[in-house]
Amino acid sequence: MAAPIRTPADLEGVELAPGQAALWWLGQAGFALRAGGTTLLLDPFLARHPDRLSAPAFAPEQATGVAAILCSHEHIDHFDAESLPALAAASPEAKVVVPTPLVERVTALGILPDRVVGAQPDEPFELDGVTIHPLPAVHGVDVADAYSFGRELSGGLYRYLGFVVEAEGLRIYHAGDTLADEELQDRLARLAPDVVAIAMAAPPRPGPSLRTPLGCPAPVRTW
Repeated sequence: MAAPIRTPADLEGVELAPGQAALWWLGQAGFALRAGGTTLLLDPFLARHPDRLSAPAFAPEQATGVAAILCSHEHIDHFDAESLPALAAASPEAKVVVPTPLVERVTALGILPDRVVGAQPDEPFELDGVTIHPLPAVHGVDVADAYSFGRELSGGLYRYLGFVVEAEGLRIYHAGDTLADEELQDRLARLAPDVVAIAMAAPPRPGPSLRTPLGCPAPVRTW
């Protein structure tokens, strides 16, 4: 029997063949991902928020062995400002990856600037042997400014992102929060992800779904 997964470090014990990955759903839109010998956290929401319906998957202080923490946008269940300092302290080599307009929000938490990566579409980068491809997402800070890429709020920069993580030929797409969009569909078609993790909720307007080869739905009404 496989050992239970209770912390991100436990993923190191999962036997993976080249081109395989391990995904652990953390609740809400959060995942821990192990691929290419690297562990990433994607939109981890670990704060003990009073509106939570279930306990966090683990305490932020237990997040050892993490190479990067990726936050797709600024909402609390994706950018957990309460937990980020402890996450960064638990894995002192970890980078914090956020949309470029949010970089100053991370450094304001006391995380050193050289640990923060500002991400934008068309600017892929490597971290510990995996390649991160930022993609635009269609979302909003508030209902009043939804739904767009947020460029009008951020000096032309994309404010909401998803990420394709590429390791050993495998591509895994984490959508963050997004609606379907022609630009996003075109970018996804070029990257051709093998696995996707999409937050599932009732859409605020009618529209097509993102079509993907293998889906890992993350229900978002869980807190």
